[in-house]
Amino acid sequence: MSPKQIGISIAVGAGLLVVGSVAWAISQAVAALIADHTTIFGMLALSTTVVLLIGGARIVFAFGAQQRARAWQAELTHLQNGMPIHVRDVPELAEQLAHTTLDQHYAVEYMRAGVSPTLTHYHNETHPIASPELLGNLLSISPPPAPALPAITSGSGPQLAQLQQIGHVCRSGNSLLVGYADGQPQYIELAECGFIGIGGQPRVGKSVTASLLIDQAVLSGWHVLIGDPHIQKTDGLLNRLRPLSGRLARQAVTPEEIAQMVRLADKIGKRRVAGDPDRTPVILVIDEFSNLVWRELLPDDVLAILPSMAAEYAGVGVHGVLIAHDWSKASLGGDLGAALRRAFTHRIIHRMDPGNVEFLLPRGSSAQARAVQGLDKGRALYAGPDGTVTVTVPLVGDDDAAYAAQDAPPRPYTPRALPGAPVSRASAPKPTTELMPAGTVPPTTQLPEPTVQEQILMLLDARPWCTSREIAEALAIDVQVIRVELSTMWNRRMLDRRRAGADTSDRFEWSLNKPLNELMAARLVLSA
Repeated sequence: MSPKQIGISIAVGAGLLVVGSVAWAISQAVAALIADHTTIFGMLALSTTVVLLIGGARIVFAFGAQQRARAWQAELTHLQNGMPIHVRDVPELAEQLAHTTLDQHYAVEYMRAGVSPTLTHYHNETHPIASPELLGNLLSISPPPAPALPAITSGSGPQLAQLQQIGHVCRSGNSLLVGYADGQPQYIELAECGFIGIGGQPRVGKSVTASLLIDQAVLSGWHVLIGDPHIQKTDGLLNRLRPLSGRLARQAVTPEEIAQMVRLADKIGKRRVAGDPDRTPVILVIDEFSNLVWRELLPDDVLAILPSMAAEYAGVGVHGVLIAHDWSKASLGGDLGAALRRAFTHRIIHRMDPGNVEFLLPRGSSAQARAVQGLDKGRALYAGPDGTVTVTVPLVGDDDAAYAAQDAPPRPYTPRALPGAPVSRASAPKPTTELMPAGTVPPTTQLPEPTVQEQILMLLDARPWCTSREIAEALAIDVQVIRVELSTMWNRRMLDRRRAGADTSDRFEWSLNKPLNELMAARLVLSA
């Protein structure tokens, strides 16, 4: 070994001896420090271990989320027009487009059948029955800019009259116009109709759609029975149809009247099944159906009748229309909701929350449930035996109802004396000519004015899911006062709320979370 290597070895050994001595001294000092502060260092070690475990868990979950995102992206495909679509939505899209594709195929084959095979070329020209301007006026939308179609002379008057003139209403006596999809009329044929379900949030066109169907039914001479528990609402169904009330077979408002009306329709169906040859269509209409079920206002036997009516009486001309803003399991219950889902042959769905449309769409229709959330006012998803399309519903009003009445004088709703109901003797006092002695009549006691909270409760009972601005406008009270009272009532668990739509500046919509009588009783207890 050379002297240089010997020197290097000696230097390394000396360095290792010094470093080892220092390391030993440091380790002894640290051991003494740990022995003197065992608790502190134990907590530090435990905290470090917990932090490392949490970090490891987050890394695992982040990796799993990344893998799920990559798997979802791998399941994306593209349509012929380049638009992306998830593979799970392809079957639903195919179901929606199948009937349109078949219609176009049969139209082409029909055109080919009418052309001689010896022709070398020919010119085809389409002549529709209505102009785009007329359809645009009827649907309250702007007419399409192209292609230009020949106009027809439609005359003037109610829109229902114009639709009848062009053959879109009362075309066969056994069909109902629902609306227009791409300018083409969409119909409900009674031969394949059991019950019709109509859903939608307030003020999105639900009542207009029901009015359109009822106007056509009355104009066709059908028997129409209507139950509307909210007769006090100026825009309620019976008030909308007041001009044709003289042509209605039955009007019901109280739960007892509505139950009796359902039993009457069931009796008609049984009689026809037993051999009665009468086949004049009978339409049973019940508005605010989910409220009646949720508040347990209809007897169980009546609720059990409805699904069986749809299955048994469709062939003898007895049909039903159920209208509600909430078709969820929480509102209807699993058994009744599932039975009605099977009973519905036609569904007309306006803008709704995806959770509230549960029983109006077939199982697994998540894409359609999301689609109805973004529908514009006056547009609806129409699901019938031939598939599902988005339709624009013609806007009908009082003049259309008057046209459907065909000069029959109105007959506004009056309470009916139900069979077996006790007759109040106090309602018809005997006339007397005797003067009551002075002092026998107690003085009139002026009732106190309802508080702001009581006014809000009564309004939300008649009009659920209102924003604070809508409540303030209806009650003519400052909106800041309304918001303070709503916050107080929310803290007391008297109200439900949900996110408001994009068409309003308010954050929430409000509704009652219990029947009105329970909430008013709770208020009296709190005030006492």
